[in-house]
Amino acid sequence: MYCVRCRQKTPNSGKSITKMASNGRRYMQTNCSLCGGKKTQFVSSKKGGTVAEAVTAVAKLADPISKSIITASQNARVRRRARQENIIKSRLKEQKMRPGRRRRLKAKLAGIQALRKKLGEY
Repeated sequence: MYCVRCRQKTPNSGKSITKMASNGRRYMQTNCSLCGGKKTQFVSSKKGGTVAEAVTAVAKLADPISKSIITASQNARVRRRARQENIIKSRLKEQKMRPGRRRRLKAKLAGIQALRKKLGEY
């Protein structure tokens, strides 16, 4: 299961408990083995079943879920850096600007471009 505190998929410690939420959905609750925090995840809404079945269902789902979360957040960061770079480039095209402001913008742009080259976004 994915731990929000550790921001990664971590093994469970102790036993897993299946409970019913106030809206009628079942969820599994366990503890993170690294930080000790509570981890919660909704499980299949099928009637019946055992806790072991719920644990295996969550284990099957956890890996693609954590990868998609990481991929989505990485894509958001890439888009944000590209947007910042475009905004700074458009501001530098303005004719009337104090020299100190222009220098600071150029330094910020150089920092963003260096980071993007380092991360292989170009």
